[in-house]
Amino acid sequence: MKFLGFLLAALAAHMPAYAAVPNTRSAVTAEISVAPELNLEVKDWGGAGPTLVLLAGFGGSASDFDQFALNFIDQYRVIAISRRGFGGSSQPEPSVSNYTPEQLAADVIAVLDNFEISKAFIAGHSVAGQELSEIALQHSERVAGLIYMEAANAQAFYGPRERTLYPIAGQVRRNLERLILAQPSEAAEIIKEIEEDLLRLRTGLEWYGEAVQGVEDRSSEIMNSRIMAIQNAIVLGAKVYGPNKVPTLAIFANPPQCEPRCGTKDSEKWANESKARVIDFQIANPTARVVSFPFASHFIWKSHERQTVSEIRKFIKATEARSHESK
Repeated sequence: MKFLGFLLAALAAHMPAYAAVPNTRSAVTAEISVAPELNLEVKDWGGAGPTLVLLAGFGGSASDFDQFALNFIDQYRVIAISRRGFGGSSQPEPSVSNYTPEQLAADVIAVLDNFEISKAFIAGHSVAGQELSEIALQHSERVAGLIYMEAANAQAFYGPRERTLYPIAGQVRRNLERLILAQPSEAAEIIKEIEEDLLRLRTGLEWYGEAVQGVEDRSSEIMNSRIMAIQNAIVLGAKVYGPNKVPTLAIFANPPQCEPRCGTKDSEKWANESKARVIDFQIANPTARVVSFPFASHFIWKSHERQTVSEIRKFIKATEARSHESK
């Protein structure tokens, strides 16, 4: 259950301190209205140049980037957004409809609209990958480039060897709803899609059966918590994403950090799955810049801050140069 584990681990992660950075500018925190009675917490460090938007993983907030953002404000406008339900943002009812990738992506676009930012480089960690992929799918004209920081996982890219259950289960659910609401003339095409998805759903069910072996049930306190309700809403709203058509940087922990299970069958399995995911992502996105940091933490922008900053700065510079050449 590695994907779900990423979400739970985010709530209790205690990461090492950052290395000192020369710029200590404080951010201005604002509440931005994105819908009636729904505000998002946004931290704005200012800066000149292209805009870099930072999105935290599950359980995180804009404040996660208080130190990381300072690595960029010498050349870029930097803002960070707390996802609805977290940080200082509003907490709508944890229903699937309130936390779909479409809705979360629309929130990001609404913040860009508020700041009158026509295009931005958008970097996301972990579950934010689905927001990046949704933005690429629905709002590509607003994207200068996407940066997946250990975020091009199953929820953001469902490659041919992917086995994780949640995205394919969500896709089947969505298509079943489409079928029920469709015109008779549309049914055959949707049924064909569902039948193709069912083959992958079976693989996902096998993966899930393996993943839950030996896992203890969660306490009633956890099961009834608001954070679990939001997690469930996000997981149930998952969908399948393929390649995108915007400039992309994907940074992977490959192979992933294995402590405390180094040398076990689980760590070997995770390493093989990680390698396959990276290869499949590169094949599907041949123009993307794909980088692997061996044995990095899932919080790669913390455990490998210097390398992550360097890759992001090089990516933005190269993407901006290509954009100017094409004009």
